[in-house]
Amino acid sequence: MSRTAKVTFGASVAWLGVCVVGVHLMKEWEHKAMRANIVKFDAEREARRQMNIIEHDEMTRKREMLQQEQTLTSGARTT
Repeated sequence: MSRTAKVTFGASVAWLGVCVVGVHLMKEWEHKAMRANIVKFDAEREARRQMNIIEHDEMTRKREMLQQEQTLTSGARTT
């Protein structure tokens, strides 16, 4: 095997190693980014859920208040 062939073969093997390691690192970075987005999405979803609970409680309170007012108003008309 000539010296040029050995150098070319060595460079090819080195380039292959760089490509394999590069792809592995990119996949790992993408996985971490995706996981961070999932955690962020879960936090946002939990915040929305808490807001919905608060809004539901407020609407329930308002509905009960309106029902009491209607009961008082309709009770006053019948007497």
